[in-house]
Amino acid sequence: MKMKCNCGNTILDITDALSYKAHYIPDEDWHEVMEKIDGYIEERNQDKGKLCMEMRKTIIEKTRLIYQCTNCGKIYIEDKEGNLIEFNPLNNKNRDMLKK
Repeated sequence: MKMKCNCGNTILDITDALSYKAHYIPDEDWHEVMEKIDGYIEERNQDKGKLCMEMRKTIIEKTRLIYQCTNCGKIYIEDKEGNLIEFNPLNNKNRDMLKK
C-alpha cells in the first residue's frame, strides 16, 4: 500500500516491521479475542497447525491498522470499514509514537 499524507509525505506499507505502523484490537473486541485464544490453546487434541491458523484468523479479523507520518506526525487509524481516518497531533514533536 502507498498513501499520501496531507503534508505531502508518502507513507509506504510494502514490507514488515515498519516503525510507523501498528496493529490494534479495539477494547470492545479484546475479551472475545482472548477467550478464543484460550479456547484454541485448550483444544490440545486438535491439529496444532490448524489451531494456529484459526487463532491468526481471529486476530486478523479483529485487528485494525494505525500509521503515523514520519514527517508531520499525523496519525491515520483504520475504521471498521477499512478507511483510514486522519488525526492531527497537538504538536509534531512525537513523530515516532509507534516505534518500539
